[in-house]
Amino acid sequence: LEQGLAKGLEQGLAEGLEQGLAEGLEQGLEQGLEQGLEQGLAEGLEQGELKNLIRLVCRKLIKGKSLKETAEDLEENETDIRAIYEVAADFSPDYDADKVFEAYKNTNVK
Repeated sequence: LEQGLAKGLEQGLAEGLEQGLAEGLEQGLEQGLEQGLEQGLAEGLEQGELKNLIRLVCRKLIKGKSLKETAEDLEENETDIRAIYEVAADFSPDYDADKVFEAYKNTNVK
């Protein structure tokens, strides 16, 4: 009888461990995917906002607006606009916003 109980207990523990690992793995994968999607969406939105800001700054540069005028018009910090102006200078006189965006990302890697 003791031997049967010991064997049953051992088998129950093994099955419980196996089931617990499977459920834990599944739950971990779900949480990882959810966190990855949230992070990807947040980064995508941030990049979209930056790309739009760069596009607006390039339009102001094409019109010959000063740094101060651009910052005021866009209601942005002059320091942030200056960083874009400095990168965009290499793309004068066309100021291709997509190229400026790529260059800006490469020079401002966090």
